[in-house]
Amino acid sequence: MKSDSEATAHRLENAIALTLTLGVGIAVAVVLTGIIITLSSEPALWHLESAGYVQSLHPVPLRPALLLHELRTAPGIAAMTAGLFLVICTPLARLAVSTIMLVHTREYRFLPLTGFVLLLIAASVVLGIHPAH
Repeated sequence: MKSDSEATAHRLENAIALTLTLGVGIAVAVVLTGIIITLSSEPALWHLESAGYVQSLHPVPLRPALLLHELRTAPGIAAMTAGLFLVICTPLARLAVSTIMLVHTREYRFLPLTGFVLLLIAASVVLGIHPAH
């Protein structure tokens, strides 16, 4: 029979594994959807002589308002960008789940470190979305 701390650790590991699995799975599905949309709407991408076209595609900024605009004008590229953004945010979600689980299970000794890393990653995402000029 498992002790309470072992059972708690097992629940935390399962919650983290589920968060990471869902995050990566959803991100892959969104990226693949973007690839399918792009290849179906741009038949020239199927041919090797179109390599110059691929290089001319403009990157979509990770600003939510611009990403929503790109969904109307270049939905495939916007979906691929959104999927990559989800991959970047998956560790953030993992830390959020860890923080919630640590509070719920009253495992306060790891909470300051987890909270600090969560805030650090959140700040870097915000600064990356809204860089200083």
